[in-house]
Amino acid sequence: MSEPSAPSSSEPVAAAELLPTPESETERDLTRGALWKTVLGYGLPLFAAMVFYALFNIIDLLIVGRLSSAAVGAVYIGGTINTIPMVIYNGVSIASVALIAFEFGQNRLSKVSDLVNQSMSFCCLLGIIIGVGSWILSRPLVDLFGGTGGITEPAVDYLEILSLGTVAMFLLMQVTSVLRAIGDSRWTMYLLVGSNVLNIILDYLLVFGIGPFPRWEVAGAAIATVAARGLGAVVGLIVLWRARHSARLHLSKLWPLAGPIIVRLIRYGLPHSAQLVIRIVSILVVTRILSRFFGESAVSAFGVGFRLDTLALFAAVGWGSAIAPIMGQCLGAGQLSRALRATWMTVFFASIILAGLAVFYGTSAQWLIRLCIAEPEPEVLALGTAYLRISCLSYVFLAITVVLAYALNGARSMRIPLFIDALVCFGVQIPAAHLAARYGGTPQAVFWSLVGVHGVLAIIYLLVFLNGYWKSALLPPPSAAEGA
Repeated sequence: MSEPSAPSSSEPVAAAELLPTPESETERDLTRGALWKTVLGYGLPLFAAMVFYALFNIIDLLIVGRLSSAAVGAVYIGGTINTIPMVIYNGVSIASVALIAFEFGQNRLSKVSDLVNQSMSFCCLLGIIIGVGSWILSRPLVDLFGGTGGITEPAVDYLEILSLGTVAMFLLMQVTSVLRAIGDSRWTMYLLVGSNVLNIILDYLLVFGIGPFPRWEVAGAAIATVAARGLGAVVGLIVLWRARHSARLHLSKLWPLAGPIIVRLIRYGLPHSAQLVIRIVSILVVTRILSRFFGESAVSAFGVGFRLDTLALFAAVGWGSAIAPIMGQCLGAGQLSRALRATWMTVFFASIILAGLAVFYGTSAQWLIRLCIAEPEPEVLALGTAYLRISCLSYVFLAITVVLAYALNGARSMRIPLFIDALVCFGVQIPAAHLAARYGGTPQAVFWSLVGVHGVLAIIYLLVFLNGYWKSALLPPPSAAEGA
């Protein structure tokens, strides 16, 4: 990379402090070096961090499950509602990665600094607004999502505590997004794995009241999550505050908010948020179809199997999180060929790992269902086992879809994945699930329809990526008037 431009005269930090130095341990140029070393060295820590996050969700459920079925229902409802703010903000964090990585690849380090600081302030503002709103509406939201009987009160308590910790959740997401954008997967892994380990430890202590800690049960699980996220966010902010590179935090750049930068974050973030909402809605509709045609046992089996599917999903997301900044930096540096080769290499690594997971799930399906449900009803056990053995056949398709979607996001082509997912989820997945339920006559027919939909998605993403139309969606370098 060529020498970065000097910061503006209003910046109180010396220009030398923005230059990459030996102390700039968190900054990495992904446009240089052996490509396979870059992809593996950068991707494996993110893969490990995402897998650990998925494992935490399973462990958290097992801990709370020792209380009562009502406690499990409360955490499920409160946690599901809390994913809505996460999905909303995830679009902003993905937009941050794409924009920051592109500017970093172009060596426009003063603009990287502006984006980093402004996105952090916007993150806090959104966290306050959404968190307060969710806290006020906690009880109506729990009622809307099916809270009844002994589930309602613990679910409300759980959601209220998580809502008050929305800023911590957003900050952790944003800090790790910034670090990924500038080529650092190591600190991203430290923060995500560390916060999840702390979450598990605090979960156990606060749920059951071990040692000097009070027994808070479901509320303790929420407090543990907020505390772990908050500490992870604080450590991440310290890393950025003490950094000696373009992603360093500066008080003078945090406020006031720069309208053009915030507009860009929202404009590029909304399509990704909408894409995730579409996927969530489509899965909820499939759940309703199973409930209508086959009853509670099918829904329970689908729920347990789908929860186990999250391990595959987050593994794919880990590799996707790696290719997005690699794509952004390479395109910013004008290295389209390297960006394309990195994408296919990442697809290969992700596919190999998810194929291995598919083999494990397929051969251990019944044992895994018994692990998640202590005493499953025979029908739930049979359907859950069938679901997992069928669903695992789609994991390679999932790897292809997720990695290519994130590669397009890294290329700042946010609308193409949104269009593809909307078309397939609403135009194929929901009708196919309904037809399978009505004419197939078994839950397994619905499960097979979902595998088919994953295959369709993978084929479409491959065709779109190979066609190269997405290259025309690459935005021109932002002008000074945009405030980039």
